[in-house]
Amino acid sequence: MAVVVHMIMVVRMVVMIRKLVVCMLVAVRILAVVSACGQHGGSGPHGGCGLHDGGGLHGEGGQHGGSVPHGGGGQHGGGGPHVGGDPHGDGGRHVSGLHCGSGLHGDGVLYGGGGLHGGGCTHGGGCPHAKHVNGRIRLGCLREALRGSAHNAHRVNCAQRKCPNQMEMCFTDDKHLPVYGKMDNNKRKRLTLLVSSLLESTDEDESAESGMKVTQQKKGPGDRHRQINYTENVVSAFTIDEIKTFFRVSRVSVQKIQYHITEVCCTENISGILCRHSTGGRVQISLEDRLLMLLWYLASLDKYAAIADRFGVSESTASCAIRNFLQFVKENLVQKMIVWPSDDEMDEIEAMYNDLKGFPGVVGMIDATHIKIHRPAVRGIDYYNRKIFYSVVLQAVVREDMRFVHVFAGFPGKVYDARVLKESPLYETGRSKCREGHILGNSGYPNLPWLLTPFRDNGHLTEAQKTYNTVHSSIRSKVERAFGLLNGRFTRLQNIYQRDIKTIVNTIITSCVLHNMCLVNDDEFEIQLSDQEDQVPDMPNRLNFDDHDQEFAALKRITIARNFL
Repeated sequence: MAVVVHMIMVVRMVVMIRKLVVCMLVAVRILAVVSACGQHGGSGPHGGCGLHDGGGLHGEGGQHGGSVPHGGGGQHGGGGPHVGGDPHGDGGRHVSGLHCGSGLHGDGVLYGGGGLHGGGCTHGGGCPHAKHVNGRIRLGCLREALRGSAHNAHRVNCAQRKCPNQMEMCFTDDKHLPVYGKMDNNKRKRLTLLVSSLLESTDEDESAESGMKVTQQKKGPGDRHRQINYTENVVSAFTIDEIKTFFRVSRVSVQKIQYHITEVCCTENISGILCRHSTGGRVQISLEDRLLMLLWYLASLDKYAAIADRFGVSESTASCAIRNFLQFVKENLVQKMIVWPSDDEMDEIEAMYNDLKGFPGVVGMIDATHIKIHRPAVRGIDYYNRKIFYSVVLQAVVREDMRFVHVFAGFPGKVYDARVLKESPLYETGRSKCREGHILGNSGYPNLPWLLTPFRDNGHLTEAQKTYNTVHSSIRSKVERAFGLLNGRFTRLQNIYQRDIKTIVNTIITSCVLHNMCLVNDDEFEIQLSDQEDQVPDMPNRLNFDDHDQEFAALKRITIARNFL
């Protein structure tokens, strides 16, 4: 693109320089014509008193005068090569035609007799609208005549009026052209030759420049330079480290994700994701390209325009493909990749933490994190959190290997964790999912039979309670590490540049799904711990939970704490 722009600028500069030089030459020559004796006046090599005086190209007293092959009346006049019985007429190449008279091309004018084809008229016999004889020439008419439209020239420039005797200005093609008054035939002829050459060169330059302008005008935003076959030509040559750097997942994970998507689409007969058979229209974007666009979107903070340019598609196509993919993952892959542990798996998790930490009944850890966003278009103030930025809350439960087994996202950032829990489906199903076990959460959550929190440190905790809190915190750190891995792998979650809450939620949920897929494939990544405050706010008093449940949970927590004595 830059090369094309530079070429256009160079061509324009050349055209401008050429016009300037031609205008300077014409000005010098016009001054010579207006003067009494020109460049070749008197008894100079070409005789007469003008540039090529003497009634012909090489006039009477000129270098080729007399009886030389071009003597007499000039190149095509009088005693020229076509005299007497010449098949083209008497004394000229084309008598009373295109090249009539005895001058270079007629009687003192470029195209003879004051008109295009002699006789002072467009086609001879006098001008129907104005007098172009006796040394008067309207250059506007001449310009139109040179362009092959002499009748139109007369109609535009001299309709129903006579050409003036003195210099004035007329308009032809939106340009000022002078009209010269009385002058002798020799001066008129030479001036006309010079101006005609100028007009021809100017028309060529204008046509070339207008051609470039038309090309630029026709080249719309959709025709800009794009990368072609980025996936085949570039991504396929990436090394293992390069794939991980740009897309934040391994090549094996990309293939596994593509396989899962294909399997779901084929099993459940879902259209719109897999490419259909060609129907003769525009070539569809392959599933691999759309998947890589989605991964690039999640792994970077690039805008749709930058992603579209990289993958050789329009911005609208990239935006539509990414949004459709996000919606597809949320609707079809969440229930397959984010699942609660089975009974056997929960038994294994309980046994592991009981053996390693001496904490019985643990089946998972719960926490919430704030995903930074731009202020939404609707009720934006509700998303301004206590940490002084706009966000939505992501609540998640993880298991021992940092896989998410439950996610709930979309609540405004100003809402407390306990309120998010109470509004989530987990609050109704948590007891049945955990069976006799429990998940561990921080003090921002209520202490429930299936969700145990640490003892609040009021300065009077027993050693058993302090040990309980220490072990509780070490186990619960697994969910914080899961959030750090999620945010480190998918940079988009550090600041989602969207104002549509639905798209924001789909982006968060899709990232959690891909997070689980990568862990299943042993696709490791550097953990980026959150810089959010560790201090947990008190649970709002206005939230009421079942007193019986809280009493049972308090007794359960004390029993576990006594085991650490």
